Amino acid sequence: MSIKKEKKNRKFNEKKLKPTNKIINIIIWLIFGVVITLASELLQRGNLDSLTYYLENNFKMFITNYLIVLTATASAFIFKKGRALYLIISSIILMASLLSGVMIKFRGTPFIWADIYSIKEGLIIAKKYLNKEIIVPILVGIIIIILLLVTLWKTEKHNNLGKKTINKYINIYGVILTVVSFIFANSYILYLDKTNKKVSFPWDIPSSYSHNGFMYSFLETASGFKVDKPKDYNKKSIEKIGEELNEYNILAFNENGIANDYDNEKPNVIIIQLESFMDPKILSEIKITNDVLKNYRKLYNSYPHGIVNVPTYGGGTVRSEFEVLTGFTTDFLPIGEIPNNNILKKQPVESLAYILDEHGYESSVVHNYIGNFYDRDIVYPNLGFNNYISMEYMDKPSEKSEGQDMYPEDMINLQPMEELLKQEKPQFIYNITVESHGGYADNLTNEDFIVKDKSLTPLAISQLQSYFNKLKGVDEYIGELIDYLNNLKEPTVVLMFSDHLPSLEVINRDNSSINSTEKYEAQYVIWNNIGLPNITKNLEAYQLSTYLLDLIKINGGIMPNFHKIYGNKSNYKEELQDIQYDLLFGDKYIFNNSNPYKKSNLHMGINDIKVEKRYIDKGVLIVKGENFTYKSSILIDGKIIPTKFIDENTLVSYECKEEVKNLSVGQIGKYNKVLSKSNSIK
Repeated sequence: MSIKKEKKNRKFNEKKLKPTNKIINIIIWLIFGVVITLASELLQRGNLDSLTYYLENNFKMFITNYLIVLTATASAFIFKKGRALYLIISSIILMASLLSGVMIKFRGTPFIWADIYSIKEGLIIAKKYLNKEIIVPILVGIIIIILLLVTLWKTEKHNNLGKKTINKYINIYGVILTVVSFIFANSYILYLDKTNKKVSFPWDIPSSYSHNGFMYSFLETASGFKVDKPKDYNKKSIEKIGEELNEYNILAFNENGIANDYDNEKPNVIIIQLESFMDPKILSEIKITNDVLKNYRKLYNSYPHGIVNVPTYGGGTVRSEFEVLTGFTTDFLPIGEIPNNNILKKQPVESLAYILDEHGYESSVVHNYIGNFYDRDIVYPNLGFNNYISMEYMDKPSEKSEGQDMYPEDMINLQPMEELLKQEKPQFIYNITVESHGGYADNLTNEDFIVKDKSLTPLAISQLQSYFNKLKGVDEYIGELIDYLNNLKEPTVVLMFSDHLPSLEVINRDNSSINSTEKYEAQYVIWNNIGLPNITKNLEAYQLSTYLLDLIKINGGIMPNFHKIYGNKSNYKEELQDIQYDLLFGDKYIFNNSNPYKKSNLHMGINDIKVEKRYIDKGVLIVKGENFTYKSSILIDGKIIPTKFIDENTLVSYECKEEVKNLSVGQIGKYNKVLSKSNSIK
């Protein structure tokens, strides 16, 4: 056979095989899609039993997730390096699923689109949860993926659907495959919508992910991230609400035109947001040998109290904070939205601080954690607060709070609270505690607080021990604060509420005594020395501040008055959606198209930090002044230099310069952010 004829035959055979190769590659792609979808669900759910239940009971939703995976991976074949891009896309899916599984385990809620906007906060919190058992496998997996990716990228010349391209980069078969996959996936989702086979639980994200699968649920949280205008929202509908509010305001004034404040005496108003707070007695699975909430329980049984329905479980503190401070609901925001990111950083918003300011109150936030966490240092001026005292302006927490699962003790809030209450003006103080924040230790074996139950795993018992240890510290703080207020003998009202329940295995497990609805039921109590009756009332978190103002007979604000007027009406939620949209995203018809609230001049700390003098002694820079803390750093010409805290009047640095144009002292938050600066000296 001649060489020419042999080449001709080889070319013919290659052409004959090409269609077959393409079909095989598509079959492999379809099979790998099943593998990736199964792996994704297993990583997110954490066990085979849950995956099996999902496949048996929600198989059509599994198919939906499978079609979404096919659409995502088909896009890899559009480009030249098909295999490498396929590996990248599938790795992203699997890593996101793993992240979701880890977050469910430690936070109680899965990975959602809104979490992408809170990466900084997530990294800070993650340090409290992650350990070697989690980190090492993740790092090994990442290394393997990188090695495979590098190998594929170097060896792959073109993708496996052939060389037919629109140009040298785009493969037409890949485009067709992606379009067809998208059409199939979209058509199937529409079919499930029409046949009611797909169920959404926007108020219960874990249940939604469990029922609908990871890929679909995650994309659902992303697709709803834009706030749409309510269908009934218009100028006329808002003006109608405005008319009713004006009528109510007229009635809220007495014959002399004086607002009906509480006997014309303004009590101090304190709200304590209790981090991950829960009464252990709601857990029927456990028997408590020692009551860790002796002080709190005494208050709960003696003063106005009840259940408060909060918008989050296991995390997302600022969602509850937003509802309580503003009277707005997160129900009409994107799933899992952190209001600090897309609302409160952008504009002043009506809040309890603005309302009480009109009644002569000074408003402060006291928080024993990082000052710029959730960008609170940026947000609070837009909520009208005058002062913000974060941990950078407090005494150093005890060494026991520096462990992996520990946060600063709540007792360090007491000193700044006392300082604020010494002021002449009536005080509104919003106190955010943090001591009982998760994670919770997984290796405790002491028997201080619970009796072992056969239904509890060693991990569940350890978490409870850790949580109860933290709760004990919270309760001690509550007791000390109430003792101080009793001795102060000024009219005072203290609203304490839980921002959300803790994420514990005993709650997260399938056979927990706490159902999916009860996960969002927290407690509140209102201690007071002005004679408020001990009544029980269950509320939504966004109604809590309205209830508080009503109890102390302070009138004001669009949202409090709205809740009072519309709270019992059949169209309450529809009108609430309209007025909330108008104030946060709309044309502000209720205020004649303008925002009456101005950004406040937020003062960080209580007492000003002052620099009095500096000098160099034996090569060491010594700075003298007032009100330094363990978070103070010397700034040379605006730059932070390594600083050692000696005492409230002395800072030193071993990295000094003879020539300094400007020297000041800054309070340093996370990521070396300067929260505030002192005066400057040369």
